[in-house]
Amino acid sequence: MHLMLGTVWEPEIAAVLTELARPTDTFLDVGANLGVHSLTMADHLTGPRPLHLFEPNPRIASLLRRTVLANGLGDRSVVSAVALSDRAGEATLVQWPEPVGGASLLGLDEIVAAGRPWLDPAGPSEAVTVATTTLDAYCDAHDLAALDLVKIDVEGHEDAVLAGMTGVLERSPALRMVLEFTFAAYADPEGFWATLTDAFPHRYVVSADGTRRAVRTLGDLRAATPYELANVVCSRVPPPWA
Repeated sequence: MHLMLGTVWEPEIAAVLTELARPTDTFLDVGANLGVHSLTMADHLTGPRPLHLFEPNPRIASLLRRTVLANGLGDRSVVSAVALSDRAGEATLVQWPEPVGGASLLGLDEIVAAGRPWLDPAGPSEAVTVATTTLDAYCDAHDLAALDLVKIDVEGHEDAVLAGMTGVLERSPALRMVLEFTFAAYADPEGFWATLTDAFPHRYVVSADGTRRAVRTLGDLRAATPYELANVVCSRVPPPWA
């Protein structure tokens, strides 16, 4: 309802993405939901097909395609109803009717452990089988030699997405990424953070008020947020505000 009334969705993330964007970038929206962030980015990108949107939830993917078409972006976008992961195949996606788009590849017990209060394991849910692929495979299939700007928000599966993009990561010296980091969702959060640290020399946590603070260690990240998750900018080049 707040979107219908004109409020910006996740304004701190929208601001960071637009500040990081360059006109010629290609933007990958991993966990696109209804595509709000992609719609915002479309106004800042000038390429012929700069938007690649990933949404495995079948019901939401259908609405996402309608969103893209309703905003005249059909010829500038690629919508994939697939879950990015560390391997190609199939996986079980647990989805909830509320909030809209609420879904996760984590099991119910893992969702409880990860502290996702908006994904209510006691509430109504439905498990569906969805296709998975890796970002490496996707980029090869779509002639994406390197990545420019990526947003990853996949409810605790971010470590698997990163594990599936090692090849294209090596070819992406200017990659900028905005990632939701959920501390308790990963089997090895310290190892995941170490992988991010090795790949991205510039790391910032984004507060709810839009403040960006440099973070070096996982302890720094935990200390910078009162929540069970944090939005992190990972960049291979200095961001504009550095």
